[in-house]
Order: sequence, then C-alpha cells, then structure tokens
Amino acid sequence: MQRAKLIATIAAFAALVGSPSSANETSGLSGKDLWTYCDTPEQSANHSLRIGYIGGSINALHMLRSTLRIPIYCPPNNINNPQEVEIAISYIKDNPTKRQYSAASLILGSLNEAFPCNEKSSPSK
Repeated sequence: MQRAKLIATIAAFAALVGSPSSANETSGLSGKDLWTYCDTPEQSANHSLRIGYIGGSINALHMLRSTLRIPIYCPPNNINNPQEVEIAISYIKDNPTKRQYSAASLILGSLNEAFPCNEKSSPSK
C-alpha cells in the first residue's frame, strides 16, 4: 500500500512540476518567469500574479501531503500560507542559478529546504 502511495505521489508531483527541461517549454512557468513577477513592487499587477501562483502551488502541495500522507516537506503547525509564499520568494531570489527549472519545483524545493522531514515527521496540514 505504501508503495502505491509513493507511486501516486511521484506521478502527481511530476504532473505538477514537470522536468527541468520543461522550464523552456510553454507547458509551464519557469523559475525565471516567476522571478519576473517576484521582482516587482507590491503595488503592481504582478504582485497578485506571484501571490496567486505561489499560493496556489503551495495549496496543491498541502493537498498532496494530506491526501497521500507522504511527507513531501514538514512545516510546523503554526506556519501559514503567506509565510510559505515569502519563503518561496526568498529561495527564488537567493538561488538565481536554479531559475532554469520549473517554478513549481522551485517552490517545493524552497519548502523542502526550509522544512525538511525526518523519520518522526508526518504531514500536519
């Protein structure tokens, strides 16, 4: 049963993030594209786009974590979506060489780095 959940998680995540080469394809947003939305004033229309895209991606990751019960990343119980969005933006800002990858994979990478799982961790959201 655990193997089936793992396979389902991998398949769902692959659909969400694509592959590193997909960053240059029209099928998804690249980290470079997402950074253009992040590197703008909060008063701009791009602010809403970055909050919507990153927040929506994080909500999808929450759904995967809670539905499949496999720890993709393990945040504390008191973290909220806006805080996770800021973590993702900081990660994209601080890792310009990774912007060639899909935006969704960078969002997951930021959360996985900020909230790594250990053997005792389990999805809390």
